[in-house]
Amino acid sequence: MSPILSAIYTLPLLRLAKTWHYRSLSTYVDDGAIFATGTSHGATMDKCTDGFFRVVKWLMRNGLQVDLDKTEFITFQPTHANPDCLGAPCPHIELQIPGSGTLQAQCSTSVRYLGVFIDERFRWKTHASIMAACACSSLQGMHILGNSVRGIDFNNWRTVFHAITLPILLYGLPVWSYNVPKSIIQILQVAQNDAIRWMSGTFCTTPIKPLHNMLAVPPIKYTIAKYRAAFTNCISRLPPTAILCTLPITNPTNYYVPPVQIPTPLTSLLPPSYPVYCILSNITWTHERVHNRLLSPKSDTQTATILQIANNTPINHTAIHIYPVPHPDYFVVAFLMFQDGSVIERGFHSSSDHMTAAVEATIAGVLSLGQHPGQHTMIFMPNHTLHKPLFSLMKHKHLPQPTLFTATLQMQCFLHPHTTIAVYPLPVKLQKKPTCADLQIFACDWPGPQSKNYHLAELCTKAQLLHLPEHVPLLTLKSLPFHLWKDNQDLCANLP
Repeated sequence: MSPILSAIYTLPLLRLAKTWHYRSLSTYVDDGAIFATGTSHGATMDKCTDGFFRVVKWLMRNGLQVDLDKTEFITFQPTHANPDCLGAPCPHIELQIPGSGTLQAQCSTSVRYLGVFIDERFRWKTHASIMAACACSSLQGMHILGNSVRGIDFNNWRTVFHAITLPILLYGLPVWSYNVPKSIIQILQVAQNDAIRWMSGTFCTTPIKPLHNMLAVPPIKYTIAKYRAAFTNCISRLPPTAILCTLPITNPTNYYVPPVQIPTPLTSLLPPSYPVYCILSNITWTHERVHNRLLSPKSDTQTATILQIANNTPINHTAIHIYPVPHPDYFVVAFLMFQDGSVIERGFHSSSDHMTAAVEATIAGVLSLGQHPGQHTMIFMPNHTLHKPLFSLMKHKHLPQPTLFTATLQMQCFLHPHTTIAVYPLPVKLQKKPTCADLQIFACDWPGPQSKNYHLAELCTKAQLLHLPEHVPLLTLKSLPFHLWKDNQDLCANLP
């Protein structure tokens, strides 16, 4: 909450800085910087001095103060600048402190801002050297995790490397990764070599290339290229009004006309073109031959019509009913497929979550359509909580299961071009304490032919025999193709 509260508290100061010309104020919690441009060193220093005075005056009125010991400044100039035009660089700057006199800040060759070390020539060698030293220091602290004799294995070492060492080496990469010279890559590579030799438990003279292959860690130059491409990919999916997309073209400190585009490290990472951006407010999956009736407005007439269709399946129609089966330990959901008033397919799925069990049972029922194709298919879902997330593509905790469900529907529509699928809501009622012996719970308010009672009772009996021992992890084979699962049922049945 600190960055948010700080931005809210300093909002009047940031609004004051919006009125500045050829200078700007950038703040992040307790770190701030004033940027200014001008035709000469003297004019630029005057703008910085005046801006610093205004900021300190506002801070004092609001009960804040500046840490004078950490105040520093740096000047930048073109590589082939004419000293007669720009003037001599200022060795120090006089900063007026309201009520406290004057502060003399010396000019620095490199400054640190938000963890990035910037030198006056933008060569980034200082930053790379400091980050490499920090990575080596963190590596020394990780010696307690193991050595060449005992400790964590290679897989955990790679996890530690990608979680601790690599973020330190590549800190601020979008800023300094434009045209990286070989000298900087060499500095970072040496630090990475030390980490790899320590993880593998080898000698300091061991060739590094075999260790890269053994630990599956690429050289640092390939990692830099990968992260640059990932950053570009991330920017291309942001809205056009995002700050990262507008920062190169809306710089309030620029001293040139807006049409002139000065290349910067950030502009080198911007994609050449942006895809069409849409605000993800309520995106749902749709198909021309799949009709979702779950969220349609309901009336007594519509409910009566759905119940009549569910009890008496029309000719040339296939109905898939999803039934929750009572179980004392976890959720069990069964599916029954009807054609011409008889059950032709059945099955059930169990899970520790009702959504997962229901969707997996529904997917199994839809996959059974390949053996019994029909011109029209109706799926009756039993629970109102399944209606909203089932076709939703928005981020929610059950997103993998609906994604698999919609992919299954799309596959069936592709395999059977003349089939239409409709999903209907059909709430059912269970007794508060159902028992397996009481078969009437399957016949009270549950639609379908009478033959369903026998099949549901048998499925309920099989489900009651499922007793998962405690502290035993479940093996889920969701990534197996469906044809591979069906062709290897005997193999899968023997899995522990």
